[in-house]
Amino acid sequence: MKTYELLTFLKPNLDQDEVDALSEKLVSSIEGLKGKSLETEKAGRKRLPYEVKGYTDGYMMTTLFELPEDQVAELKRLISLNDNIIRTMFVEAKKVRVVK
Repeated sequence: MKTYELLTFLKPNLDQDEVDALSEKLVSSIEGLKGKSLETEKAGRKRLPYEVKGYTDGYMMTTLFELPEDQVAELKRLISLNDNIIRTMFVEAKKVRVVK
């Protein structure tokens, strides 16, 4: 399994309960695809550098997870079906070696 990082911007009109529910749904989707959620960071409401789908700000969330390579396309498809997600950035997380 590879490690991935998903940066997600949600609609700004969601309340905290809806954001938490979306976060749990994302984690359950990852686990349903035989993956493992490592960390989720909710960074709060942030201003977007440009207008996206009519919004100038959104709720930012970062998720670090492991997922089999053959399930990545299915996860992207599931994310695209959610209307509350206005923008995503999906990258493979690289392991960093610290040299002392």
